Amino acid sequence: MLAIVFDFDGTILDTETPEYEVWKQLFESYGQTLSWETWAAQIGRGANETHERPADILARLIGNPSVSVALHQRSRVEVCKRIDESELRPGVRDLIEKCLTQGIPLAVASSSRHDWVDPFLKKHDLFDSFQAICCVGDVERGKPFPDTYLLALERLGVLPSQAVAIEDSANGCAAGRAAGMYVVAYPNEVTKSLDFSAADVVLDSLEGVKLVELTSLVAEKQGDHDESKIAVLETIHKNYPHII
Repeated sequence: MLAIVFDFDGTILDTETPEYEVWKQLFESYGQTLSWETWAAQIGRGANETHERPADILARLIGNPSVSVALHQRSRVEVCKRIDESELRPGVRDLIEKCLTQGIPLAVASSSRHDWVDPFLKKHDLFDSFQAICCVGDVERGKPFPDTYLLALERLGVLPSQAVAIEDSANGCAAGRAAGMYVVAYPNEVTKSLDFSAADVVLDSLEGVKLVELTSLVAEKQGDHDESKIAVLETIHKNYPHII
């Protein structure tokens, strides 16, 4: 059996590039610099796993912590405007339609909350394409922990070795790997320089990806007896016995 679990931000829709650009410009408007290292560290992390938000960093740098909320709201307006004008990433809709035609279960495992993810999925007529939409508010820990992926697998009723995680970030790939899934990295313009060593394969595009290729990869994984992967599955079985 094959199931596919998509990350949302940066994978289905490139929210990462406009968000980075907006924050970079906002920092510069206050005479500050948003370093790439600072930004890259938080890409793909759940809100509850992010040590310091960009708004908090900027407010601290300008010596006025009280403006953090206002900075966050100001950035969100511009980010949403840019994302509203964006299209789905290349190959995403075609892959989803292929899966629906073949009866392949689909889910979303996101580091964002439902009030961010759901409206965009509805805007692009994708909300009903997924049997499960799992967000950071649905689990105790966000990425790079595997919790959102494990919940998605539970709701789909499939084993980790039967599923592919499609991600754009290093933290997301680490989460998929920790869940025991086959991990496909599909970086965007902002994330393409990150370390994707946790991914099984890195794709420049989802355009033209064949389901038979993904099915073959999953079949190979099901026959993989690597001790480290077996240990991961044993840990999952211990903590999440209902999905094994």
